[in-house]
Amino acid sequence: MSIILKTKVSEFIFRLCYSLINNIIKGVMKKFVKKLIIQGLGYTVETKHDMLSFILGYSHEILYYIPNTIKINCINSTNLLVIGCSKYQVSQVCLDIKKIKVTDPYKIKGIKYKNEVLLQKKGKKK
Repeated sequence: MSIILKTKVSEFIFRLCYSLINNIIKGVMKKFVKKLIIQGLGYTVETKHDMLSFILGYSHEILYYIPNTIKINCINSTNLLVIGCSKYQVSQVCLDIKKIKVTDPYKIKGIKYKNEVLLQKKGKKK
């Protein structure tokens, strides 16, 4: 870090480039992994070739096409493992999958990260 940084803008650009290059190297050496859990009665997911098939309580099944750079493993019918070299792409795919069925704050049903803690809201009082 012997580079002399004169302005805040150049320091910001330098740190941004450093972190991007660092994430690329980490992604090549050790893949980025995120785990998703599907909670709810009858909610399931399965892989079909290059797409995921979700059954989430709607009248139809929902298909999600997997990008070529991302690998998704179905551990069982309610657990997903998203693996990829790019931290941004792994996070984006997880967010796209989470948008399919947003977690309900009253019943805690839906798609969430494995380590995500959600507080259950109280319903109406009689």
